[in-house]
Amino acid sequence: DRMFPQKTALTVLYKVVLSALYSVPNNLMFFLYGTSVHYTIEFIGDYARKRNEMALDSEELDLPPYDIKQMLHNCKQKLDAEFQTTIINSLKVWPLANGINFAVMPSHMRPVFMNCISVCWNCYMSIVQHRDIIIIEENLESDPINIRIK
Repeated sequence: DRMFPQKTALTVLYKVVLSALYSVPNNLMFFLYGTSVHYTIEFIGDYARKRNEMALDSEELDLPPYDIKQMLHNCKQKLDAEFQTTIINSLKVWPLANGINFAVMPSHMRPVFMNCISVCWNCYMSIVQHRDIIIIEENLESDPINIRIK
């Protein structure tokens, strides 16, 4: 508002476009961070289960090496499966919300309005980040379609 205090159609459009350009890299970072944390937690959980299943008298169970390649592979799968849809949904929600925010809302109500939209968006992003990826593999020899849930 300090740089563009007027509420003209051009300044509102400018603010909406800047906001959309800002959101794409943020969504990308959220996916990469969320997937890497999810894989790390699964890795630690698998280690804890193996440790609890083994009878440990005096033997120590060595922690297997953390597989960075697997983590990067999981990030790529998650991006391939979810990122494009999330960006499209983001472009459905945020330009409209920002347009309303910058054109209609009084200055003192903008943070409240945007926080309400952000809470809903963060719920959606959490659901997207934590849902399983369904991988369909075609194998023509034995089973025509093999579905794996990851």
